[in-house]
Amino acid sequence: MTGAGASDRGPAAKTGRPLVNDLDRLLRLRTTLIGMKLFARCEDMEAIPRTHRPQPIHTTDQIVGQASHNSWTVGITAEDLVGAQCGVAIGLHPRAEERLSGKRMTGACLRLNVTTIRSAPRTPTFAEP
Repeated sequence: MTGAGASDRGPAAKTGRPLVNDLDRLLRLRTTLIGMKLFARCEDMEAIPRTHRPQPIHTTDQIVGQASHNSWTVGITAEDLVGAQCGVAIGLHPRAEERLSGKRMTGACLRLNVTTIRSAPRTPTFAEP
């Protein structure tokens, strides 16, 4: 993940900063924008200067909070997260068939359409073959 403090480095900063400033102004956002990038190899992620690694494990929202509130560039792997459910949301773990089936919601007061869940946009992932 890339925190706001990382946007002043590299060639993307020259083109990305005006876009971020426009989004912030037009949408009147009340939080610091962050970006996320998936790497195929952990070594590529760790090669980014000043990358913070979480100690010990966290949930995805805690990692996002670190990037946002501290303006950090935070690098994580699936092993840094509490469980598979945290990794699914950001593409670090494959989506489980049992969750996609909707069976867990049987008897719940929510009225979910399983077809809608299955056709939801997929997060790009390195975790699936």
